[in-house]
Amino acid sequence: NKWIDVWIFADRYSFSEQELENHRIQQRNMDHVFPMLLLQFAHILSINKVWKTSAQIRVLLLVQKKQCGADNEWLDVEKKEMFHGIVHKLRLDDYIKHIEIVPIVDMESYCFQRNAWMDSSGSFLSEYTPHRQPSDASNDGDDDGKTADDETTKSNAFDVKITEGKIAKYFEDINNIIRYKSDETYFTFLALPDFKMHLNDSAVNIDTSLVYLQSLQILTNGLPPTALVKCAQSVPVIS
Repeated sequence: NKWIDVWIFADRYSFSEQELENHRIQQRNMDHVFPMLLLQFAHILSINKVWKTSAQIRVLLLVQKKQCGADNEWLDVEKKEMFHGIVHKLRLDDYIKHIEIVPIVDMESYCFQRNAWMDSSGSFLSEYTPHRQPSDASNDGDDDGKTADDETTKSNAFDVKITEGKIAKYFEDINNIIRYKSDETYFTFLALPDFKMHLNDSAVNIDTSLVYLQSLQILTNGLPPTALVKCAQSVPVIS
């Protein structure tokens, strides 16, 4: 196989050299600036003789379709130049053999609501309780005996079901894009999607956790050997 692939969601990072320097001086996490850990792991794999591979590093930048022109050209010239500038500053261009722009439909096209499990950066949220039972309430006087809480619960469950389907569709589309490009891929590196806990409701966290784990299964289904890397914390995690 020819490639060690590093997939980067361009919208998740600023690619700012100034921010990189400021965070380095202050010894703060730099994951929102540039996915350095992904490239470090890819580089280690590419030079490790134990793996006995001649695969080279390929960076695939996932860019929203509305930011791409003909021939998948990245229309955001400023951010494009910032990306190449930070790659050069970090001396990564010597071992990155190929950089490719891959258009992707943005999340807004999947009609995610603001509080519907994910935010615009791709972080999972815990703000719904799909299986919560309605609170005790007196009959509101309707002939069928239904309370307002009954109707609200049904409505919320329906909304959550739709939202879960949209999230599954989003990750299926990402998975299809990666698989289409992976015929000659030896190994794949991806950033682990973020997950935000709801501090005040463990039941919500359980429900959201299940959706999150199902989404990871969809994301990695049928891919070459894949590492999901979590960078934005004091101790990096690779799974």
